Amino acid sequence: MLLRRAFSRFFVFYFIERPGFDAIPGPLKRMSTLFTESPFWLVIAGILLTGVLVVLYRELHNQRLLPWLALSVGLVVVPVLTDWIVETTRETLQRRVFEMAGAVRRNDVDGLLRFVDKDATDVINQINGEIPRYRFSVCSVTSEPRVDVEPGNPRRAKVQFRVLVSADDLAIQTQTLPGVRDVHMEFALNETGQWKLVAFAHYGIPEIQGILGR
Repeated sequence: MLLRRAFSRFFVFYFIERPGFDAIPGPLKRMSTLFTESPFWLVIAGILLTGVLVVLYRELHNQRLLPWLALSVGLVVVPVLTDWIVETTRETLQRRVFEMAGAVRRNDVDGLLRFVDKDATDVINQINGEIPRYRFSVCSVTSEPRVDVEPGNPRRAKVQFRVLVSADDLAIQTQTLPGVRDVHMEFALNETGQWKLVAFAHYGIPEIQGILGR
């Protein structure tokens, strides 16, 4: 596990997020994410190409087809291994968002604070002031979290998503209607290589709140 994590961090930084990567042409960037996040079509192409080459080799017995056959097998194996080994920043932070939503749904304040940077006192105070006021029954991420790594600074990233929540307000002993919130978070990579929350805010969505009668 430690070896896999170390290789993942090296691969992500050196090939995807290191300073200067923004200068790389768009097609090459998309190719890197094709290997690390969405290798499905590469694998399908590799399987089809391998099948065609196997048939040709069996019919023709042409030794010159063997290097191409090995290349087509690599087109299947390499993306699968890369996708399994490498977890990009986007994947890490999206997973983090779902873990935090789960902590809110379980009303686990300590579990939520585990994802917060120890020096982010404003965030810690905000969570301690807001979350214990409610008993959550629903906290579901309703959109794919959008992750934006700061240009030239791969150690900071912003995440935006929408979340559906429903909770009892413990102060007035009433159940609130389900609500949809826009959530903006900012994460920083700390000295131990972990992404920690350093700022966040959430906003009501007027058009949706109106439909819900809030």
